[in-house]
Amino acid sequence: MARPAVERFKGRIAKNENGCWLWTGPLKHNRAFFVDDAGQEVAVHRWSYAHFIGPIPDKATIYQKCEFHSCVNPAHLIAVLSGSRKPSATCKYGHEYTKNNSITRTLTFASGERRVVRICRACRSIHRKGESAKRRDQKRAKELAKQTLN
Repeated sequence: MARPAVERFKGRIAKNENGCWLWTGPLKHNRAFFVDDAGQEVAVHRWSYAHFIGPIPDKATIYQKCEFHSCVNPAHLIAVLSGSRKPSATCKYGHEYTKNNSITRTLTFASGERRVVRICRACRSIHRKGESAKRRDQKRAKELAKQTLN
């Protein structure tokens, strides 16, 4: 006899220090799916929301309130009606999205899905400076290694 869906679900999550339940189960086309008790394949976020919170409203999309896309903790999930999701006014580090501080890009995935994303210029600058410093340090380390060999 097959194990109940709740037991199988709980066996495929790893809890982290933020309270997130990270999905460790299989992925299909880069999406987390789960087979419920009726044998139906459903997106794991939708199953978690429906099982622990209740029915999902028609035309609603399930989003995470936290930063981890693989989080399936029902306390971190929210049902948003299509078209009603307001874009955030700040990036996750608190920099305000303004015309001068944001870049808009359209990403195209292998599946053909297209998504418009905003990039925070302040965060990008900080990241690039860190990457430049890392490359500079690696270059210096190689030069020092050459000098000690000579």
